[in-house]
Amino acid sequence: MKYKSLFFKAIMALCIVSISAYSVGPRIMEKLGRGLVAVKSGSGYYLSWRLFGPEQGSDIAFNVYKGTTKLNTTPITTSTNYQDNSGGTGDYSVKAVIGGAEEATGQKAMLVLQNNYLEIPLKDAGGRNPKFGCVGDLDGDGEYEYVVDRQSNNTNQYVDAYHRDGRFLWRIDMGPNSTNTSNSSPGPACIGFGHSDNEAVFDIDCDGKAELLLKAGNGTIFGDNKVLNASTNANDAFIVAIDGVTGAEKGKEILVPNDNPTLGCPTGHFGICYFDGVHPTLMFKAKWGGTKAMADFAFDFKDNAWSLRWKALDNPISDYPNNHQIRCLDINGDGLDEFVNGGYARDGDGKLLWNMHSQGVVHGDRWHIGKFNPDIPGLLGVAIEQNGPSFDAYEYDPATGKLLKTWGTAGGDLGRGEAGDIDPARKGYEFWGGGSLGMVNIVDLLPVSGTMPAANHRIWWDGDLLSEELNGTQITKFAYSGIPSGAFTSATLAASNVPGGNRPPLYGDMFGDWREEVMLQQGQAIRIYTTTIPTDKRIYCLMHDPEYRNAMCEKGYTQSRFVDFYLGEGMTDPPKPNMTYPGGVTVLPNTRSTIGLLATTGTTTMRVMAGKSYTLPGESGEARRPISVYTCSGELVARGTVNGNRIDLTKQFRLSNSMFVVKIEKPGAW
Repeated sequence: MKYKSLFFKAIMALCIVSISAYSVGPRIMEKLGRGLVAVKSGSGYYLSWRLFGPEQGSDIAFNVYKGTTKLNTTPITTSTNYQDNSGGTGDYSVKAVIGGAEEATGQKAMLVLQNNYLEIPLKDAGGRNPKFGCVGDLDGDGEYEYVVDRQSNNTNQYVDAYHRDGRFLWRIDMGPNSTNTSNSSPGPACIGFGHSDNEAVFDIDCDGKAELLLKAGNGTIFGDNKVLNASTNANDAFIVAIDGVTGAEKGKEILVPNDNPTLGCPTGHFGICYFDGVHPTLMFKAKWGGTKAMADFAFDFKDNAWSLRWKALDNPISDYPNNHQIRCLDINGDGLDEFVNGGYARDGDGKLLWNMHSQGVVHGDRWHIGKFNPDIPGLLGVAIEQNGPSFDAYEYDPATGKLLKTWGTAGGDLGRGEAGDIDPARKGYEFWGGGSLGMVNIVDLLPVSGTMPAANHRIWWDGDLLSEELNGTQITKFAYSGIPSGAFTSATLAASNVPGGNRPPLYGDMFGDWREEVMLQQGQAIRIYTTTIPTDKRIYCLMHDPEYRNAMCEKGYTQSRFVDFYLGEGMTDPPKPNMTYPGGVTVLPNTRSTIGLLATTGTTTMRVMAGKSYTLPGESGEARRPISVYTCSGELVARGTVNGNRIDLTKQFRLSNSMFVVKIEKPGAW
């Protein structure tokens, strides 16, 4: 392409140099809406909404409206919730205030609830009940829809999708190859049985709309009534992507390699890994004949086509400590995810990163990785053992797989082990469970006194930074010494059916602020319960945290989810996640940019990063300067002004990459 001036040649050179300087990220994540929900509470309504990941650490504030009436007297800066007791009528909305200027149009409440739950009626499925639930933005509108499997012995399994307004969207009939629900050797289309899941919802191709990802078999009927007939082998299993809007197959299925045909077809766990730090990959932890053979598969989906990124066999199986759930996260802080299955980890190319077999680790039902100690760099792992030969529980460094601490003697099956910050008097998280473990503080490794809570699921529910415990329909708070009078102690959620192990079909941060919701079945409906307890803690929505968002796809024996920063008593502000949105970066009018910029005046160039102050080239006394914004190909896309570290633009525009160029014009240029 021929450029008309040296300026545009400089643009191209700067873009090439600057883009190539970034080896990792930003990670492509969901572009969510505010998720504003209004819940009847006391004499009014409790309102809660999202702070986005890219807004973490910014000076953004919010105004809350009922109709055209602003409810708050000054912009809200310390939280993302509000209790309205003003009475009257009108539609609720929230507007962002950035740099003192309120956005022209806000976002209306997506839900107005008369109870502390959203209820969605289930389509009749002949007595089939949900076991696993998933969330994803199926239609690209920035808010979540809900997907649940429908289970029953010896009958075809179903997968249903529902809109948050209660509408049934579509159904997948998994077909005759889903009726064999043997935990050790199920049919190729069997999902969600035992601790196998074989299902996930995620925007796997980064087009802004989530897909349902399934292990299917011949005879599976998609939402458009088309039937999968991909081979003549009844034991063949396939990975398929389902269009979130229509329920139809998206692209063409890929055959799951069967390295152990004499043991039947593979089953196991699905997960999402960002091995390149930018794009998601589907992980499938496969097993045959119970645990007679295992393998790890990584699949990519791009341009409506599946490809096998790599596969790795766990051979001999006795040398690979495995648990009842996988985890996909960045365990060493390099910006790239790794795959972890209990006692071993694989790098992004499938090569073994570490294996704790030689240190005595065998197998356990519960294990957790997170930022449990705020005083040390990196993450920590804790786990329990099932009939291990050397110990009952252990702490380890997930970056290296090195054991740091063990508890108990061999021979017990603890069954449960949990982590959470439940005692504000002790720095860091606590770790508790049955047998010889008891309850200890992870930082000082000393016992914690008090009545030990259930060890099932950690949940953030009330208004402080401590964790509560979710066990079936019960949410309870640890009665630590000095707990304030009137503090939250417990809540009971109604449910007619809770899957085995007192594990809800789903729990996590689905709407509103950073606290978590719980999905349960009540009669022929699913309910998503939410808190109405105010909080003065402002944290970005957990679904924009890389570890947490991946964990929302991880099921198996469903376990607690954690974030990759310290979320507990005494926490400091978490770092802003290194993320962007599908389709490029969106820059909004009159907002502070969240990405790097290149600025040039004549022959002088400089790189401008959001959130920092600079002395701009040119007249030193100028407070505001006109700017022109160009793509790397030299196309003018917007004009505006720059003032210190804030760049105000005249319109919204989209870019195909995360870099663009700002030309600082002479004063009065336009």
